[in-house]
Amino acid sequence: TWRPLSAKDAYQMVATAPNKNDLAGAKARLNKISVFPNPYFGASALETNKYQRFVRFTNLPKKVTARIYSLAGVFIKKIEKNNDSQWLDWNLHNKNEIPVGSGIYIVHLDMPGIGTKILKLAIVQEQQYIDRL
Repeated sequence: TWRPLSAKDAYQMVATAPNKNDLAGAKARLNKISVFPNPYFGASALETNKYQRFVRFTNLPKKVTARIYSLAGVFIKKIEKNNDSQWLDWNLHNKNEIPVGSGIYIVHLDMPGIGTKILKLAIVQEQQYIDRL
């Protein structure tokens, strides 16, 4: 506010509990689903060290199956979520748990009873060094 606060000021906030069974509302919020960071430039503000790299899919419903493909259509990995959190992390590894290379990836999100969403994700990996034996 542009006015200074005084002892007479009173503020009120009302928080409503989310309705986890509202499929119509979930369908209306499909456009809010996104991935962070995009593009991924070798690191993210969410990461704590270089051995735990990931991107995060946000604003998701309770149940989601994410299938990740390369731009050439090669299947990379399947990740499933069935919990109350609103996000899902991908560790940037393929189905064999090997780090993926730089490139463009297509993510197909399947949400039973709600619909599907397709996201594009750009990944620029830093040069890999073997520093553990």
